[in-house]
Amino acid sequence: MKLLFFCHQEEELRQSNEGKYNHLNEDLHVLIEVFAPPAEAYARMGHALEEIKKFLIPDYNDEIRQAQLQELTFLNGGSEDAKVPSVRGKSAVRARGTPVPGLPR
Repeated sequence: MKLLFFCHQEEELRQSNEGKYNHLNEDLHVLIEVFAPPAEAYARMGHALEEIKKFLIPDYNDEIRQAQLQELTFLNGGSEDAKVPSVRGKSAVRARGTPVPGLPR
């Protein structure tokens, strides 16, 4: 419900002729500038691009989604111990309220 409200509000602001909302009519963009010696600048730019890619390319197997799938399986009558595939080499995702693996209880 909130998302619908914000989309409607954004559309109204986009159609208004107020200068402070003109950016809503432009394409989204990111400017990355690096000031360093060439070798270091290249490394920094590469790192910055890797960080930006996380937001540009959706990760459908992130930890939050895996936890939601596990909860959904449980709610739909699945086993509480339902296995969810590991994500990026990590063990199966913990559900909320479970202890962190490897820490004393």
